[in-house]
Amino acid sequence: MRLGASHVINTGRRDVCRAWARALRAAWPDADGLRHTSSMTGHPGVTLWTPAANSFPARPDFSELLAHPGLATWLAAACRTVGYRML
Repeated sequence: MRLGASHVINTGRRDVCRAWARALRAAWPDADGLRHTSSMTGHPGVTLWTPAANSFPARPDFSELLAHPGLATWLAAACRTVGYRML
C-alpha cells in the first residue's frame, strides 16, 4: 500500500501492474518474489525474481517421464482437480 498498490494489481492494466512490481522489487531488492492472485484463475500465484534462484535445489528429488506407469494415478487426480479430461 505504501507504493500505491491496491487489489487492482491483480486485474488492472498490465503496464500499471508491471510498474508496481518494479517498485516492489526496487523497495525490497532481496525479496524472492511476489504472491498475488491470478487474473486468469483467481487462484494464488507467485512471481519469482532473481534472488529466489538459490531457493531451489540443484537437482529435483524426483524426476520421471509423465508416461511412467507409477504416475498414472497421481496424474489422473491432478487432471480431475483442474478439470482436464485425459484421453
